[in-house]
Amino acid sequence: MSPTQCYLVEQVDRAPYYPNQTQPVVLGPGSKGVGIPKNMSIGPSYFDSFNNIPRAAYVVMVPFALQMRDQSTEYAREAYSTISQQKIKQLEIGNEPNAYPNIHRPADYDVSDYVQQFISYANTITDAIKQQSNGAPKFEAITIASLASGNWLDM
Repeated sequence: MSPTQCYLVEQVDRAPYYPNQTQPVVLGPGSKGVGIPKNMSIGPSYFDSFNNIPRAAYVVMVPFALQMRDQSTEYAREAYSTISQQKIKQLEIGNEPNAYPNIHRPADYDVSDYVQQFISYANTITDAIKQQSNGAPKFEAITIASLASGNWLDM
């Protein structure tokens, strides 16, 4: 990475994507000023800002926690449509899935469940965007939360 290039990752794992939403980001009640909002939604114009930073490269996070595959696929398609393809280095499907059990997944959700879902999402997203991109996208694999324990550490 050259000194004039930066990699940026945005945090939208728990944000649904609504293709008809006119605002880039809508923050739900109680989400302002609390760190990473837990109840926000993303619209297509969110991606316009990605082209405002010269020489930036992006790891684009694809929402995964809420298990809305169609919306997540549309989100990835819109990212590739709006952001310069040279700026998208990787897609990251979800973030810290070891924090999903008991919140976004059953209590026994584990690494093997994650891998199956990751592969399914990656295949669906690849099929949806490979025609508009120069080949298949690259994916970034798992990052785990510091609360990791059990089989999440035994990968």
